[in-house]
This record gives sequence, structure tokens and C-alpha cells, in this order.
Amino acid sequence: MRVRRLGACLVAVIGSGFISGCRASSVPTNSTGAVPAGTSAQKNENPTGFGGPSNLVGNPSFEVSSIPWQGLDKYTVIRRERRPAQDGRFVLAVDPNGLFPFGAMLAPAIGYPSKDAILIGSVWIKALPSSRGKHITLDLGLMRTNGGTRVFAHTAIIATGRWQKLTVSGRVPTTGLGIAVFTTQPNTISLTDGFYLDGVLLRLAR
Repeated sequence: MRVRRLGACLVAVIGSGFISGCRASSVPTNSTGAVPAGTSAQKNENPTGFGGPSNLVGNPSFEVSSIPWQGLDKYTVIRRERRPAQDGRFVLAVDPNGLFPFGAMLAPAIGYPSKDAILIGSVWIKALPSSRGKHITLDLGLMRTNGGTRVFAHTAIIATGRWQKLTVSGRVPTTGLGIAVFTTQPNTISLTDGFYLDGVLLRLAR
């Protein structure tokens, strides 16, 4: 297991991409000191209307900026690019900056989720040529009050050169500070790898 620090987050990559522990200080709050359960922790800017009003992720197709997404750690470079996209005109380009697992994270996507709430998350990815045939993962994690992040929903695909949709669903196992979304290439890394990310959705199951 490798443990690395990113700002207010302590990131551990274990095996297939388990990630832990953004501290409480990384969770945005409103003027009352809390983020209302079931609402986006970021300003809700969604000019294309991707995912409709039920989408809890602000700026889900990167039309406004890359903020508040972050690289997984110092071994990831992310940037917003204008390219043929799954939705809108922009994508988030995610590239390695070393021979280590790399990816993009939104932590938190929402704040203070309710225990037993069922969440559905999805992203669209398109792999660069050298990442084709390799695994790309999508994880939802509960940011816990003790500083760890507990992954409760996980899926993986073998990447191609086409836009592909990853979808997960899971039940929030207990109360916590927020829900984090991670999209990662966890293994078989080369410096020419990379993928585009677009069309992020997180919603409550109906």
C-alpha cells in the first residue's frame, strides 16, 4: 500500500484502487457550518442541463471549468480541454505524471448523506491509445468523520477508444461527511496513458 498526501487529503491506493482519507477540513460548508444532505457541495453550474434536475453534481460536463475536481495526487495531471465531448464542448483530460495509479476525484460531490440512502453514479470516459485494453474504475466513497473514505460502490471496464459509460449504485453504509467520486486507472501504467472524463452524474435512486 502506498500513502500520499494531497492538500487536505491523505490518499492510499490499495490493490485495485481503494482510496482513503480526506479529512473533515476538505468538506465545504455553508454559513451554518454544514452542507445540507442531498445537495451539491459545489455551486450548481450545469449549462447543458446534463442529468436533469436530479443530478447532484455541479458542472458535470466541465463547461464552466475543471473546478472543483482534483487529480488523485501529484502523479496525476488534469486539465479542461475543448474536444469532441459526450456532452457539451469540453472534457476533463486525465494523464499520469509518473508510473503510478492515476485518476480524477471529486471530494466531496455532496455533503452529509443520509444513512441507507441509495445513490447512483455514472461517468463517461474515453481512453487514449495506450490506455486501451486497460481497466478504468469508478468508485463512490463515504468520507468518514475519522478521516478515512470507505468505498461502497465500485465498477470497472476495459477501456476502448470510444466513449464508454461506467455506472455504479450503492447504499450509504452509515452517516459521514460527504460522498466522494473517483475515476481511476489503477494499474499497468505507462507515461503515454490517459483518458477523457465527461458527463458526471450522481443522483438518489427513485
